[in-house]
Amino acid sequence: MKVLALITVLSVLGAGQAIKCYSCIGNDLQKSLTLPEGIMEMLQGTVNSCDDFDPEKPMDKFVQECPAFHQGCMKLTDPNNPENVVRSCFVLPQDQCDGPMCYCSSDLCNGSGQAWPSVAALLAGLAAALAGAAR
Repeated sequence: MKVLALITVLSVLGAGQAIKCYSCIGNDLQKSLTLPEGIMEMLQGTVNSCDDFDPEKPMDKFVQECPAFHQGCMKLTDPNNPENVVRSCFVLPQDQCDGPMCYCSSDLCNGSGQAWPSVAALLAGLAAALAGAAR
């Protein structure tokens, strides 16, 4: 019974920790993409332009502590102009890309290029193959 109570307390404490994501919007994105419902409402307070965002050296001004109900980050890329992006918090903790939309579930994971979930999966598969070959 004490173990169950401890697990419950620890899971509540863990759930209270907010994820941090990069947050910005491309200047021309609203004109060129129809954004999913709710994304623009989340970005209302975002004043930073992604045009100033450097994935190699992201500045602190782009870091946003996400609301408690957001458990992941997202990056939306305009398929007609890869320089035109939105970075923000996301409700679900996912690690995948779906067309122009990429999701991830760790702090500040939405700063790099669009292919990062595929690269992570490739590296995990390579590590597993090497571990199996070493036996």
